[in-house]
Amino acid sequence: MAAQEPALFADRFEVVDVVGAGGMGVVYRVTDQRTGRTLALKTMRHVDGDSLARFKDEFRAVADLRHPNLVHLIELFETPHEWFFTMEYVDGRDLVTAIGSRPDRPWDWARLRASMRQLCGAVRALHAAHRVHRDLKPSNVLVTDEGRVVLLDFGLSVATVHGAQRGDVIAAGTAAYMAPEQARGKKVDKRADVWAFGAILYEMLTGRQAFSGETISDTIVSVLSREIDWAALPSSVPPRIHRLLRRCLHRDANDRLRDIGDARLEIADADFLRRPEEPGERSRDPPRQHEGEDERDQQGGEPHEDLGVLDLLEGPELFVPAAERDGGADEGVRR
Repeated sequence: MAAQEPALFADRFEVVDVVGAGGMGVVYRVTDQRTGRTLALKTMRHVDGDSLARFKDEFRAVADLRHPNLVHLIELFETPHEWFFTMEYVDGRDLVTAIGSRPDRPWDWARLRASMRQLCGAVRALHAAHRVHRDLKPSNVLVTDEGRVVLLDFGLSVATVHGAQRGDVIAAGTAAYMAPEQARGKKVDKRADVWAFGAILYEMLTGRQAFSGETISDTIVSVLSREIDWAALPSSVPPRIHRLLRRCLHRDANDRLRDIGDARLEIADADFLRRPEEPGERSRDPPRQHEGEDERDQQGGEPHEDLGVLDLLEGPELFVPAAERDGGADEGVRR
């Protein structure tokens, strides 16, 4: 731990190390001296009226939500010198590092499907609470060794009224995952998160970003106008996942998939059990629906093969950022 870092917050939370830092704040791993529990603690770098309002809103946005795939925010604190809040600590790796496609690792379709369905569940819970995340990206999604997927960093999330963004519009997010309407500085709704989900899924399947550029401006141009390289998808990707990606990444929000819950169902029903081929390899046989693929358990609508992962979600809290994740939410556009 750097010498300038505080050793104790509110005479209660002992700092273990720094797990993330950004323009808006720092996230620490701490020990609660009252309970002995390991937590994450997020602070503000600079306290002013606007940043404090956003910081409070970040906490209040999800503090009352309880979902196994959303980070659990615990308590907001004010001291004479600073504001901070605590949340559960989960030791995990970012989504692409943990599960995404790369040359030295065979694809694990079962893990990919289970993880993406959990991410859909997290986003759906946020949307049900009338919030749009606005910064869905792999580094804001952690995966534990046990297979739990957790969505975090709600600093850019906004409330919605009748489905549309409430309040003033500020162009903010990460350029490679911003929906076209978000990149243009327009008000957004849950379909902006659907776009970002599609961009994440594309990256998981291909090992490359759907939209990129040397600069932020170049990346935004790619988001707004460049044709997506659909040929980069391996032939082993089921046709219904091709269709899902195209529906998620439709530039006209009116023609885009409207609900993340529909994406979850499509992923559940896709035949991901065939042998994954190398990118560019052509399949000789068309994908077939696996028998029994659409069986569901009565409580969660999950396929029976996923129950081992889902059972873990009822276990003890595990969580928060490893070094790969971005730190506090920064207002503005990032690459």
